[in-house]
Amino acid sequence: MFLDASFGSRFTPRPRADMTKIVADNGALMETQHVGCAERVKEMAKIDGLRMLLGIVLGLLIGALVAETCPETHVVNGVVEENEGCKSVMVLLAWPGNLWMRALKAAVLPMIVVSITLSCVMLRKQSNAKAMGRFVIVYYLLTTALAVLEGALMTSVIIGPNVKFVNMTTDEFTPEARFVSGDKMVVSQVLNTLTTLIPENIINDPAQLQILPVISAAIILGTLLPEASPYLQICEDVAGVVEKVVRFLIYVAPVGVGSLVFGELGQHWKRLGDIIQYIGYFIAADVAGLLLHLLVVLPALFYLMTGRNPYVVLKNVVPAMIVALSCSSSAGTLPVTTRCAVEKNNVSPAISSFVLPLGATINMDGSAIGFPARVLFIALIQGSWDSISAAHLLTICLTSALMSVGAAPIPSAGLVLLTVIMDAVNVPIGYGFGLIAAIEWIPDRFETCINICGDSLAAVIVSHKYAESFGLSDSNGQRRSRSSSILAEPRGV
Repeated sequence: MFLDASFGSRFTPRPRADMTKIVADNGALMETQHVGCAERVKEMAKIDGLRMLLGIVLGLLIGALVAETCPETHVVNGVVEENEGCKSVMVLLAWPGNLWMRALKAAVLPMIVVSITLSCVMLRKQSNAKAMGRFVIVYYLLTTALAVLEGALMTSVIIGPNVKFVNMTTDEFTPEARFVSGDKMVVSQVLNTLTTLIPENIINDPAQLQILPVISAAIILGTLLPEASPYLQICEDVAGVVEKVVRFLIYVAPVGVGSLVFGELGQHWKRLGDIIQYIGYFIAADVAGLLLHLLVVLPALFYLMTGRNPYVVLKNVVPAMIVALSCSSSAGTLPVTTRCAVEKNNVSPAISSFVLPLGATINMDGSAIGFPARVLFIALIQGSWDSISAAHLLTICLTSALMSVGAAPIPSAGLVLLTVIMDAVNVPIGYGFGLIAAIEWIPDRFETCINICGDSLAAVIVSHKYAESFGLSDSNGQRRSRSSSILAEPRGV
């Protein structure tokens, strides 16, 4: 079975008899896609980045211009009165941003339900090479869990002591927020978070935006529904619609983000320097977590499992990293990632065609690192929390891990899932979210690099561990004597 890594795609089984030919045909198709991707994504990346940057700059400039030329209050006959005309102008210019946020929120629940349900169904379908499939899935889940913890750690160390609450109603900053437990018992908070994992009312929970029980219900559906269930066909159709909606919202994001920035920050443009400094702390925390994962955690796991030098493998993946920086999409980079695995790291095409598409779908370590950094940054800069409790951190880590597994492998789709995590810990969507949305295209590209590097290391690990069992070339280039198809059922499995 070959997996299409695009969000909401259909996973169609193929006959085993002609599997070698299918692998070859797949390789040719990937090469064709790469040619188109290499030419297209460079322009798209530049255009998207420039459009988003233009939106944020225009929002700031228009907000500053309106604030200076049209104050909210004026003096009439010695009495201070509200300037209704200016307030109307500000409300009107902020209106597109509010519409964009409403549409973004509307896409959240259907995206969660269908993506997680289909992901569970996809994992159930990995009946070929069962031992290998189980190993790959457990490995991906392990690295995701470690990535979430690294993201929370780097955020607490870098953002926590340095980012202050920006009070949008005054010109002052509040004292630093500190990472301490709340007034309630930590055990009680943790148990309450775990309790919400069990759905109480599958109709009422989504209506009240209770995200964790919705995720649990989606996992149960995807695990227990028969493969021939018409509900799965409905999920696939809805997934296709949601993907188009999300792509459209990302396309018009410069207008929405610019409007949000105008509505929240334009009137306070004199404090822009401090806000940019805080954004720098966020990017530093995110990049520090990514580097820790890429240069320490993943190489350590790789060495423990193979005894080989992981940095040689990472060096061979540099071409895929460059494409990932351009297109910010694990799925779009998949053809180049596959070529690097097969031609430079000596991974069998049969193994790479199984491990890499699966990783492009469920192994989003970069997102798992970035989600905690984003949520904690927004909560602190907006003053949403007096303190960050153990329950907050637990909920953020748990939800971030689940959302990273269900994330679509398309650029900036994490913005939609970010609102889910914020809702889970009662962080309102305000000017902090607008700041993150404005610069999302920058860290998103680095996170995609981490994703494809993790997939590539996993492919080499699987090749080292299972190639001999299936008679294929292992990652050292040694040829085995048995059958050539990794997708044939191994003996004793």
